[in-house]
Amino acid sequence: MTCGAAASLARLFTLFGPGNSFQHGARLQTYSWLKSSYLWCRTHNSTYVVRGGRITRVSELCDAECEKRRWDATKLNLRSHVQMPGADRPSVLFVCLGNICRSPLAEAAFREEAEAQGIDVDVDSAGMGDWHVGEAPDPRAQAVARRHGVDVTACRARTVTRQDFYRFTHIVALDRENLAALERLAPPDATARLSLLLDHVKGREGEPVADPYFGGDEGFETTWSDVSVGARGLAQHLKVRV
Repeated sequence: MTCGAAASLARLFTLFGPGNSFQHGARLQTYSWLKSSYLWCRTHNSTYVVRGGRITRVSELCDAECEKRRWDATKLNLRSHVQMPGADRPSVLFVCLGNICRSPLAEAAFREEAEAQGIDVDVDSAGMGDWHVGEAPDPRAQAVARRHGVDVTACRARTVTRQDFYRFTHIVALDRENLAALERLAPPDATARLSLLLDHVKGREGEPVADPYFGGDEGFETTWSDVSVGARGLAQHLKVRV
């Protein structure tokens, strides 16, 4: 479950009741509210669409298998039945390599900034690699967030999927390597706009947010500083377009 998901999960259980939604033993990993009457839930092995109070399992395939077979949202019949969140409000996915350091910190910093600026936006984070899927953020990332008054302990790492290029209006990479990987992965008809986080900071366009994973605590402070200023610039960018 990603940061800030508790309220949405409570809404899910309020609508459908505990134990009534997932009857196949699948653990809820990520989900996104699409409209008041639509919910797209993805678990570790299935994709569901909630529509009109009914829950339908759309795919038995895990994300990795969908990727292997080059299945996209169209082939899963999601786009023909579900209105993506970008049609109603902005949505942002932050992407780094493993989704345990930079991108969860960027997600957390942007949530704080968006709330402060009164921007209604969906936010999530993901990684290009699958080494840490299901794991909480690096303890050093948790510590630096905590020092700045933010809790990221509920975040769980996941990988980018092809569906993300339709679900989100903006996919924001933390460095050039991940941006290039996203450009290679993006379907030809992807609707998400790709950028670097620091492209949204005047004078820092093209700069990466350095990966602090192999360094010490001071590197995570630098990362927090970078994602915070990037989050502020991105929020300002979105605010003038909302």
